[in-house]
Amino acid sequence: VPIGQSESGKDLSADKNLAKEKNILFVGRLVERKGVQYLIEAFSQIVSETQACLIIVGQGPEKERLQNLAKQNNLAEKVIFAGFVEDEKLKNYYQNCSVFVLPAITDQKGDTEGLGVVLIEALNFKKPVIASNVGWITDIVINNRTGLLVPEKNSLELAKALKQILSDNNLAKRLGEEGYNYVNEKFGWSKIIKELKRVYEEAIRK
Repeated sequence: VPIGQSESGKDLSADKNLAKEKNILFVGRLVERKGVQYLIEAFSQIVSETQACLIIVGQGPEKERLQNLAKQNNLAEKVIFAGFVEDEKLKNYYQNCSVFVLPAITDQKGDTEGLGVVLIEALNFKKPVIASNVGWITDIVINNRTGLLVPEKNSLELAKALKQILSDNNLAKRLGEEGYNYVNEKFGWSKIIKELKRVYEEAIRK
């Protein structure tokens, strides 16, 4: 499937198309620990009520299985596997999504998500985020303040969180703005430079 197209060939990369509809966005490598199957399952529970689209950006060994899961849930026209996209298109997806989701899990090997840089990227666009309560994600997502946290591997709770944000514009706006302020305070360049300066000053004193 060409980048930016659905399974049916519908082009979703144009700004006009994306801006007109509710879009749920995931960005990342399609591997087990990202938990994308739970996002697809959650999406199937709300699609008839929200009329949203789910956009999955990324490649990986789980892609075919996830595509089959979408088809099994009659979501072939609503789940868009965009594949790998260039930076400008990725920026476009972030700018026009209604909510960003990172449904990470602890996989069979015991691996889970690290910091979750994609969450910082989404919050830099003032987008509300939903993520699983695993790994270092909680360093970024403070429940009901900088985003919504849900239990891992729980498509029902994820569906509830999606429905909550998609149906409440005020909540979505507040989470996006508070998340933006938080990541700029904690992870912005001014913070990084200040910490580097502190480390060097301590090293010099030693």
